[in-house]
Amino acid sequence: RVLIRDGSLDFAGLPIELNKLAGGFVYEYPTGITEGAIDGFFLGRPLSLDLDLMNSSLGLNQSNLSVKTQVLLGRPEIAHLLGRSIPGELLVGETEVDIAFQAGDGVAVKITSDLGGLAVGLPEPFAKAAQDPSSMNIDLAISESLSATINYADVMAAKVSRDAAQAWRAAVSIGSENEPRLTPNSAAGTVDISGHLVEIDALAWSQLAGELSGSAGFAAAPRVVWRDVSTDAFRFGDTALGAFRSSGLYH
Repeated sequence: RVLIRDGSLDFAGLPIELNKLAGGFVYEYPTGITEGAIDGFFLGRPLSLDLDLMNSSLGLNQSNLSVKTQVLLGRPEIAHLLGRSIPGELLVGETEVDIAFQAGDGVAVKITSDLGGLAVGLPEPFAKAAQDPSSMNIDLAISESLSATINYADVMAAKVSRDAAQAWRAAVSIGSENEPRLTPNSAAGTVDISGHLVEIDALAWSQLAGELSGSAGFAAAPRVVWRDVSTDAFRFGDTALGAFRSSGLYH
């Protein structure tokens, strides 16, 4: 059994640093850490780590470390995790987030939340009031490469990959039940977008793009490929432009 007092922990390649750790765990060779509990802080937020190896199953063939926790996150903490500054009106409030982490023959992370307490200031249909729940799920798998699956309510699903050469690709499906189409043939540094929305306000999205372009970390916009994006009602502010369908490459 190992006891910890005023310890710290960080994960290589991830913007996560825990400090003021106190507690203990049991290490068994060759299994790894089999149980334990540790209290500490993440960016000043208190959290408790459950180290019971049997409490999570994230798809690894072999697991030597398992961690489950819940932490309260707001815009500053989310911006830190993303490595990007976020305009104040884009995220207001804070929400409880459940995190499960496993390491063994690779690393797996699962992040879930109903986003209760957090207002999202994106254009419709991605906006939400603080009091309204809206599910968010993020699954990460990390080895020599990285893959991520992201789901937000019933309006967006995304897949992101980064290969051993650090080239990344992303595919996003919006407002539809279709899975994002991400293949090894997808161009590096490109976001492929497809799907259907009932309404798209081009003015609201252009204003958001302008706000983000002035934020640190968002200066370099990725290439965006509209594979097949359509809407029943395309408008520019108060000006209705009718139904719309688009495909092509944009920067």
